[in-house]
Amino acid sequence: MISNKPNKNNIINSFILLSFYIYLFTFIYKYQAGILQNSWLFFHDKTDRFGDTLKIIYSFSSIFSESELITLKVPESWIYKNPYNKPFTEGTTLVMSLPPLTIIFLVISAHFAKLIGVNYLFIFFILTGVLLVIFSKLFFKDFKYNKKIIFILFSFPLLFLLERANMMAAISGICLFLIFKKFWLGLDFNNLDILLFIIACSLRPNYLVFGLIFLFKDNLLLIIVNFLKIGFSYLAFNGILFFLAPLFLENYSFSNFILLIDYYANSNIRYDPWNSSLYNSIYNLYMYRFAEEFVLYRNLEYVIMFFYSSIILFSFFRSKLNKISQKSFLIISAAGCALMTSPFADYHLIIFIFLTLLLVSKTETKDFNNLNLVLLLIILLPKFHSYSPNINISNIINVITLNLLIFQNLKSNVETQKILLKFLKHS
Repeated sequence: MISNKPNKNNIINSFILLSFYIYLFTFIYKYQAGILQNSWLFFHDKTDRFGDTLKIIYSFSSIFSESELITLKVPESWIYKNPYNKPFTEGTTLVMSLPPLTIIFLVISAHFAKLIGVNYLFIFFILTGVLLVIFSKLFFKDFKYNKKIIFILFSFPLLFLLERANMMAAISGICLFLIFKKFWLGLDFNNLDILLFIIACSLRPNYLVFGLIFLFKDNLLLIIVNFLKIGFSYLAFNGILFFLAPLFLENYSFSNFILLIDYYANSNIRYDPWNSSLYNSIYNLYMYRFAEEFVLYRNLEYVIMFFYSSIILFSFFRSKLNKISQKSFLIISAAGCALMTSPFADYHLIIFIFLTLLLVSKTETKDFNNLNLVLLLIILLPKFHSYSPNINISNIINVITLNLLIFQNLKSNVETQKILLKFLKHS
């Protein structure tokens, strides 16, 4: 897969070919020969396609009547067996587990879908069209430089995102990319960048870990000011959203949000195989070996969070001391964020698509990035997913690769590069 002197072009070519062969293998052996029935690349339930957004949109009984849902050709299971419109407790539904910004976005989208009134999928096509326009604006120059990067952009995480229609992951990912790009290029941040960061974290609070990139200042006073400014802005922004969200969804409140978050934290959704967290990998291996109740649970999750948070902080100080580059710090932060967030669904791997595109951009020419490129492309490859107690190949490969990324970027020296290159050549 890797030549003696690997370069971006042959690494990308290998990635494209391998992705093609995996999709072809899946088509032939799973859908034609009928084997691999307990493994999937994409979500196994076709009736739930685009469900992460559309299923919620059409669960709002205050917006859609049953007859309107039928007219829009909404799937019957979404009308009569939609878990999001069933009472959880008196006055609450599962939708209330979502952050207030997501609630506002989905309710507005629901009203828009009702206004259009053509077909239940039409709102998905509109949102996807807007997403593609944004991508064309962001990456047009890169496409002109190297047309093969379209295969990186439309690699498995983005295809899975579209298959699930998880537009919140797309919005938060794009907001982070705009910040990542400035940080990557060593440009100064402005108030708009802070707003983008706050939006991303309001949709995905685990992205708060990336707030450290705003603290790369030489002046201690500026570091403190930025920390307080971003922290206060985030709290104030979400405080306003929690005040506004009940105007969009009746009975939505901070207390009900916490109630539903706690429910999800104790549910089996964290064990979904489309998940690249370390916690899920340990659970999967435990169930494969013992096939009984998982006994570690919360304490293990906290240990994992503490471990990778410490690594991210350690890499921050190493970068401040010029022991590693700021780019290495960003890659370590992304890998650590994925590993310690349970669950970290595969559509959130879109942030690694953006990191990969930064690595292959025309402005990036440093040879050491070839190792990072190989590891990042391994994460972006399509892989088979299986429910426990079967071995979940995707999760195991991604967890190993994410940890290798951290190791490679924590010790950015010639000896480490030689070790990893030798390992990758013989794997």
